[in-house]
Amino acid sequence: METTLIFVSYNNYLILKECLESAMKYGILSKNIIVADNGSTDKSEELIPEQFPGVKFLNLGSNFGYGGAVNRAIKEVNTKFVCVLNTDMVFLSNPFPYIELFFYDNKNVGVVGIQQVYPNISWQSSYGNFVGIKQILFDLLYITFLKRFITKQLFCFNWTFVKKVEYIDGAFMVFETQTLVSLNGFDEENFFFYYEDTDIAYRLKQDGYNNYFIPELNIIHYRGYSSTQNFSDPSEFSLNQFSIGLINYLNKHYSLLYKRCYIFLLKVHCKKQLLFSFLLGFLLGKEKILFKQKRYETILEYVDKMNK
Repeated sequence: METTLIFVSYNNYLILKECLESAMKYGILSKNIIVADNGSTDKSEELIPEQFPGVKFLNLGSNFGYGGAVNRAIKEVNTKFVCVLNTDMVFLSNPFPYIELFFYDNKNVGVVGIQQVYPNISWQSSYGNFVGIKQILFDLLYITFLKRFITKQLFCFNWTFVKKVEYIDGAFMVFETQTLVSLNGFDEENFFFYYEDTDIAYRLKQDGYNNYFIPELNIIHYRGYSSTQNFSDPSEFSLNQFSIGLINYLNKHYSLLYKRCYIFLLKVHCKKQLLFSFLLGFLLGKEKILFKQKRYETILEYVDKMNK
């Protein structure tokens, strides 16, 4: 195997343990695994090396965020490929021989992702469009919703195929190591926990690379576990970082005029979704719907702050 796995961890011992056990079940060797730990206090540093000899545990001593942790761990990688992934994953197979072959068989491959699924093996969003006017118009007009619905149905009928996509979800990304190094890694100055995946995929596209999604390969992703651990208000932390990442992405990649057009459309979309979420939340009382309502409120709050 020519791939090193980098797990970014922060007080995630139990879920990390489950992930490592599943990896080794399918023949992924401990020597190919690095845990980049953002200063955990849950005895991860003591327990992981003891239970998984050969796994390289890097205690970074502080929380550098997702991209910051990867940037420090990449210095320890000596394989041709590197996989950056969350700790809240469970392997269903060893996907790396297939992914490595895909890199060899195709030119200008930037980042590769696979199909993430929930623990009940139902479909989960694993890629998407770059943040931009096209994306927000798709959201406003429910084109994104329809595309996801169709993709879900194709997944249910096992009718899937490899395709080029704009960005790969950051929970599971595979790069050629030298390509990631040539980009100077992730942008840890602008992105702590969200949008670093979109940003690096955008930079890859700007440099002439193509990003690919391979749906035949599946991995369980609990989703949300990594971003909601050990904070006084985990949902608030997640929402704040999501909003800050979005604003920083806009500031980094777009002109002032483009950004203002996007923000106008984003406000329209958020207010529309707020009304929709409020009505559904009131009628159905679903916690997930109410959380989405809070997300749109937080985005509007940060957008307003940025425009002052």
